[in-house]
Amino acid sequence: MLFPNCDDLLFEFADGVRQPASRSRTVQVTGKLANSKQGKLVFVVTEIEAIPSDTDRLADRRGRLAQDDAAPWYELADWAARRGRFYQDDELIAAAADLRNTGVRIEYRQTGIADIEPLYALARKAEKLGLPHKIRDELIHDAVRRELRDAQQKDEKQWAVALTHAFNRLPGAGAAVSRDDTVRALQAEYEQNPLAVYERSDDETRRILNRLLYSAAELERIELRAAKDGSNGFEIAKHIEATLPELAERAEEYRQREIDWQSGRLRKLSRDELLTLCDRLEQRDRKDDAIQARRDWLAAQEPRLRELGNTGLFDLAKEYVALLDDADAAAQIYIELYKSRTGQQTAGAELVKLGYQFDGSKWTRSADAVPDATADAIRRGIVRRGMTNTRFRSALAKPTSVTRFAVRNQVSELWVYEDHGVAIELRRRGAESDSIATEISDLAGL
Repeated sequence: MLFPNCDDLLFEFADGVRQPASRSRTVQVTGKLANSKQGKLVFVVTEIEAIPSDTDRLADRRGRLAQDDAAPWYELADWAARRGRFYQDDELIAAAADLRNTGVRIEYRQTGIADIEPLYALARKAEKLGLPHKIRDELIHDAVRRELRDAQQKDEKQWAVALTHAFNRLPGAGAAVSRDDTVRALQAEYEQNPLAVYERSDDETRRILNRLLYSAAELERIELRAAKDGSNGFEIAKHIEATLPELAERAEEYRQREIDWQSGRLRKLSRDELLTLCDRLEQRDRKDDAIQARRDWLAAQEPRLRELGNTGLFDLAKEYVALLDDADAAAQIYIELYKSRTGQQTAGAELVKLGYQFDGSKWTRSADAVPDATADAIRRGIVRRGMTNTRFRSALAKPTSVTRFAVRNQVSELWVYEDHGVAIELRRRGAESDSIATEISDLAGL
């Protein structure tokens, strides 16, 4: 007879030993060690008995295990693993892994709905037991979900910790996912039954689900800071795009909310706030809305400015030029001022700048009056601090000189317009970025 892993030991039958009738490949032998005639050690079999195979014994013991106690499952797994390694039995080794998996599942079912750290510990245990990573990932996924749910009931600091855990512990949570129709359908299915969908998904799909879980929680945290009236929409949009670039459409929705909020309180806006609103409208191809906003804002300011007398009227006329490029409307105000003794000289000078001439009885616009592009752009506020060079370059004539210098990864440019006595300072970071106007100065003051 040959016995596995006993290649160096010979087995011989003693006289009268009866072989069992069972077809079982597993037998138990009784006998004694002796020396053969050739001087080799042999095992003399005096009795042989068929016994159930390890596979049969395993099935029998497994059938009697309780479904609510993990410890016996781990014990049986250890027995199967030892036998499988000794006899190099792949079937037993696989059975041991399945038993451990069942033990982990029993422990999983027994965790409380609010248990978080015990679930993380169970995931570590599954990994230590050598179980497939899919099982560990399922446990971590559920633990993260529980942690995020728990953090929502607490302060933002705790939520940030939970999000960090999600980002670091869920593969793919940090990788943006394009929200096409397939991903949207997956998200809808996942939201209906997250654990079941996650369990049956492959590794690549799980990476997408991990991102969906993380992004939904991060978005909810960001949106907690959103003002109900939409007044901080651009700030919220900035946070969304910085963390969740695939949600650009959601970010734009928040920007639109702030635009709507600004438009709804147009009469209360400062001049800078108005210009910001108009820039935002123009960037969205809403030039007509921007013009109307300027017109409505000026109409709201006019009563207040008229109450200030000549000073207010001069300011109003300048704003018609600066905000609406409406020289005719400005001229009508200057003509009104010209009729008063205190404003006549200044109003006349402004009318001449606008290309008007006085024939002794009335002011009319000269047909060949063409305002200088650069001076007009600066005077009307087309060029102002905070604007990029690409926004105003087309409105300006070529500068007299441009000086460039770099300091600490920042490039500064000084555009000088000698004919108009103006210098514009611009700064940019990196070779590809736009320059930003940081200062507009009179050359006489430099």
